[in-house]
Amino acid sequence: MGLTVGGTIGLGMGLGAPGLWWGLTLGLATAAVGLSARFARRTRPAVFTSG
Repeated sequence: MGLTVGGTIGLGMGLGAPGLWWGLTLGLATAAVGLSARFARRTRPAVFTSG
């Protein structure tokens, strides 16, 4: 994802190397949010109901 966004920003929009770095930053931020959400879901305590 970071390479695609970086290529779009850096090359497609004409921002050059800073655009590639921004793409990398956005890709890493997206991965961090996704992994944090997955971790939160997998470590959620189980809810037990009696019955």
